Amino acid sequence: MDPLNTFTFGSNINSNKDSFLILFIHEKIAKTLNYEKNLDPIIGERFSKEQWTTTMKKYTDLPYVVFDANSTVISILRNNNNLSRYNTPIQPKVVIDNFTTLLTLNSLKNVDIVMFLDDDKVYGTITAIVKCFYPYCEKSSNSSRNVNFCIYKSNVQGISQSSNEENEQYINLINGIQCARVMTEIPGNKMGPDYVEEYTRKVLSEVKGLTFDVIKGVQLKEKGFGGIYNVGKGAAQDPRLIHVKYKPELTSMESPIAIIGKGITFDTGGYTIKGRTAMPGMKRDCGGAGAALGAFYNLTKNRSPLTIHLLLCVAENAVGPNATKPDDVIKMLSGKTVEINNTDAEGRLVLGDGVYYAKEMLKCGTIIDIATLTGAQSYASGKFHCSFMTSKEISEKAMIKAGKESGELCHPLIYCPELYMLDLKSKVADMKNANLGNMASPPSSLAGHFIGAQIDQGKDVKWIHIDIASPANYQEYATGFGVSLLSCLINKST
Repeated sequence: MDPLNTFTFGSNINSNKDSFLILFIHEKIAKTLNYEKNLDPIIGERFSKEQWTTTMKKYTDLPYVVFDANSTVISILRNNNNLSRYNTPIQPKVVIDNFTTLLTLNSLKNVDIVMFLDDDKVYGTITAIVKCFYPYCEKSSNSSRNVNFCIYKSNVQGISQSSNEENEQYINLINGIQCARVMTEIPGNKMGPDYVEEYTRKVLSEVKGLTFDVIKGVQLKEKGFGGIYNVGKGAAQDPRLIHVKYKPELTSMESPIAIIGKGITFDTGGYTIKGRTAMPGMKRDCGGAGAALGAFYNLTKNRSPLTIHLLLCVAENAVGPNATKPDDVIKMLSGKTVEINNTDAEGRLVLGDGVYYAKEMLKCGTIIDIATLTGAQSYASGKFHCSFMTSKEISEKAMIKAGKESGELCHPLIYCPELYMLDLKSKVADMKNANLGNMASPPSSLAGHFIGAQIDQGKDVKWIHIDIASPANYQEYATGFGVSLLSCLINKST
């Protein structure tokens, strides 16, 4: 299924008089703009000098100024001098909340968004705005919109319109976010493991030079993928590992990177079944796979110089006669045996196989896994920051920086396996997959340490584990969280 909305860049705004015009400007830049020089050539036929003067008088009291709900709205993002060090000047939540409200003012199909921003805030602001448009809908009425961006960037050289090359990169980012949101939002009766594979092939058909390899069903068992196989063996559709390799003709000397996504197409909890209030929304338990796919699409469409492996660990965690039960003992691809005491702690099982495959079979030097892994993530870092852990301090700093630049904020979990892996001690296997009693460890950290245990806690690779359980959805729809973050992180590594 294709995304609900279409996005373009740079059309003539003055001629689009049947569209809804949103002018979005950062306060610092708004104070420097000259109407005749900066605004009149772009939107002069739709927005007068008098209206601009009115805006500059009113904006300090209002988040936006409405001149005509069927035509024109101005939103000026005020400077916030009280931002904490855990926030970003992009202010993604403010942008999302404002735009979500603005888009309810009318139902015009065409929307023009003209932005004046600092150069370093464009990437994160686009990321935030795209999340305001619903990615998927099956209502009988057509609610799709055509969104056209016109971006003016401010830097030391002055104000200039984004180039065609930059616009192409922004479109690839938007499409990556949209494909992640679609994968995450489509319900499980349609987006099962079979369709995840089909959808992945469709999305990546635009990228040249990729190689695909899919291991599924009994092949997983035969090849030793005990984590993925045992999570998905009780469902109607086969679990699978989807591996896509991108190797550019002129590749960087950097070691290969693996992006590994948790793709649980629906999570009942298995025999450790979720309650009636916890199960709705579990179609979004493939948010990690969506983010991994979207980031991989964006990076490869923009011709990254790196060799990148995409690994989607896909299964439906269903209840059935063949499903894994509590007390079962399984063997992971790493060779470690695991006592299952919680079938609802399945994400770490599929990712455990994925990270081991990336390290030992693909010889990746950087391994990033991303998942809607633990409900406890929101207690660790809240609704608007993802949680992550890493074996390297330099990677921790790089993640925090990428979060602020992308507008997808993140905060580190405790990395201390020597203290906390004791919580997974088993009398009958190398480890348990969860702790259901008194715990010394933070739950989200423990889940990450289980994954890390399959690769010696990432001691001889750069390993980053990302938990996006809470920020993967906002106001009952998928956000595509992680696409921009991963893209920014990996781009900065080149």
